[in-house]
Amino acid sequence: MLIAHAPFRPLAATLLITLPASLLAALPAAADSAPETATNAVPVATAEPAAVLSHTNTVTAAATENRLTLQPFTVHYKTRYELGWFSFDIEGKRQLERLDNNRWRFTFDAEASIATLHESTEFSLQEQQLQPLLYRYQTTGFLNTPTQTVLFAPARQEITDAQNNKLYKDIWQPGVQDSLSYMLQASLDLAQGKTELNYPVFDEDKIREHRFVVVGEEPLDTAIGQLQAIKVQQIRSSNKRQLFAWFSPRHQYQLIRLAYYEKGKLRYQIDVSGIE
Repeated sequence: MLIAHAPFRPLAATLLITLPASLLAALPAAADSAPETATNAVPVATAEPAAVLSHTNTVTAAATENRLTLQPFTVHYKTRYELGWFSFDIEGKRQLERLDNNRWRFTFDAEASIATLHESTEFSLQEQQLQPLLYRYQTTGFLNTPTQTVLFAPARQEITDAQNNKLYKDIWQPGVQDSLSYMLQASLDLAQGKTELNYPVFDEDKIREHRFVVVGEEPLDTAIGQLQAIKVQQIRSSNKRQLFAWFSPRHQYQLIRLAYYEKGKLRYQIDVSGIE
């Protein structure tokens, strides 16, 4: 999917760009002209096919008492994209590794026959809050674009776009995230029992608010077995486009499924294929 307002990510990148942490903000820019900032009303999920179970207190209460401790992981995803007569498989991998006592690297890599994508963020962690420090984004093949590098300086409250040599001094917000780190922050927040997720995300040259809400729990059949999952929906001002994500409390609140609906019809779905 394209991230709205991100023209440097061409439409052909739709599925390659779906799986990174930026995936929950990912909605094709050409789908409609709905504004990025949502209203306070939560859209009605009319498109999703499965019955939604009420969000019980069982998982939430336990998660609140046991805050998620980051551990290195590797999660694999797979899907097949069909566009008329043309189709191809896409494989993705999200990986977290510890660099030192309080510095981590979170990466997303995707590969298809026509292109590859690499996205990474380095961050520090304090009191369950991620602070991005260095973000990189690069594509090759059919989607070849210049490498994007963004530096975060929390002590000075500055953000630097290294590629374009631009310094942003007046846009800093508490809890600011990059286009990859905020999905990992979402896992931490879900583990604490939060049901409303709001993230200021630096995107290109400004801060954009991304908002999500927990809409229920439901069992999912996956390649790694049946899992009880927390279902999250992106809050948008229009129901024409809907994005749902499922996270597994059993696996450190990892993303295990992503589904995108347009005008009530499922456009595509991406599922976990393995967790290490």
